[in-house]
Amino acid sequence: MAAASKWARASDANVRRAASECLRGLVQRDPHGVRPILESLRQDEDLYVKKSVANVLRNATRTQPDFVLDLCADWARSTNPHTRWIVRDGLRKMKATHPSRAKLILELLGARA
Repeated sequence: MAAASKWARASDANVRRAASECLRGLVQRDPHGVRPILESLRQDEDLYVKKSVANVLRNATRTQPDFVLDLCADWARSTNPHTRWIVRDGLRKMKATHPSRAKLILELLGARA
């Protein structure tokens, strides 16, 4: 995870995306361990990176739904448009599996559930 943490701060979007992609399996086993890396990527302006972070969150919903919902609830309070985009996209599966909590989070964003 030390490498991913370093990659998440790289100037190259491809390297930052690699930091996110390497979290896919790890987030299901150790979500709190990867959170610092997700935090460092949450305001990324590059759509390529944002899509990857949102996809990591969607993948984590299989085994760590509470982690994803709690993280998205925290991030939904952000005024950063890139963070808010990641939350909205990351919750796509949760609208079906945890509709009431997802709706509350999306309401924080001013989005339709």
